[in-house]
Amino acid sequence: MRTQAACRVAGGRRAPARTGHPTTRPTRPEEAGPTRTEEIRRRLAEEIVQGRRAPGTPIDEAELASAFGTSRTPIRAALRQLEVEGFATSRPRRGTRVSTIAPQGLAEMFFVMAELEALCCRLAAGAMSAAAGAELDQVRRRCEAAAAGRDDLIYRASRNGCLEEQARAVRRRVAPFRHAQCGFPGRLARSLAEHERIAAALRARDGEAAAREMRAHVFTVEHAFYLHQAGGEPPAAS
Repeated sequence: MRTQAACRVAGGRRAPARTGHPTTRPTRPEEAGPTRTEEIRRRLAEEIVQGRRAPGTPIDEAELASAFGTSRTPIRAALRQLEVEGFATSRPRRGTRVSTIAPQGLAEMFFVMAELEALCCRLAAGAMSAAAGAELDQVRRRCEAAAAGRDDLIYRASRNGCLEEQARAVRRRVAPFRHAQCGFPGRLARSLAEHERIAAALRARDGEAAAREMRAHVFTVEHAFYLHQAGGEPPAAS
C-alpha cells in the first residue's frame, strides 16, 4: 500500500527538472503491445465487469484454452492476475471461480466507493473551471449510456492522484456488482438523472451538494443490486 507521503506526491505532481541534455524514457512493457496473457486477462476482466460472467460461476481452464486457441500456460497466468485484482478466486480441488463476497463485505465496498467518489466530487467542485465544466457537458452528451466516462472525469478533476488511483481501484472491484442492477426497467434513465444532478452541483461549484448527490447515487445503485439479487422491484425514482 502506498504511504501518505507517496499519496501527497501523487496528488500534487511536479514536472521533473529540465536539464540541457535530453533523456530517454525506457519503454514500459504495456507500451510494447499486450502479451497473450494480458490480452486474455483483459478479455476476461471485461466479461466479468460487463456481467457476462456472473459472481460465483466457474472459470474452466480447458474451455478458455480452446476458446483462445492457446495452451493453459497463459490462461493460468491470466487467472493469477485476476485473483490479484479481486476478480477471481481459486481453491484447491475446486478450481477458479468469478469472485463472490459476503453481503457484509459488499456493503463495506459500496460504502468506501460512496465516500471516495463523494470526496472526488467535493474536490472537483472546488477546482471546477469553465473548461472542465464544458468537458463535463461534452462527456454527458457522449455517454448517455455509459456513466463511467463521467466518473473518470470527476476522478481526474479532483486533482488528487492518490485519491483518483484508489477510487479507480475500488470501482474496478465493485463494477461487476454495479453492472448487475442495470437490467431493471427504467434504471438507466434514473441513473442518468442522478448523474445530471451531480453534474449540476459540480457546475455550480457546490462541493457539499455534489458529494451528497454522489453518495445518494452510489447507495441507490447498491439498493438496486440487492433488489435485483432478490428478484424484487426497482427502487422508485427520487
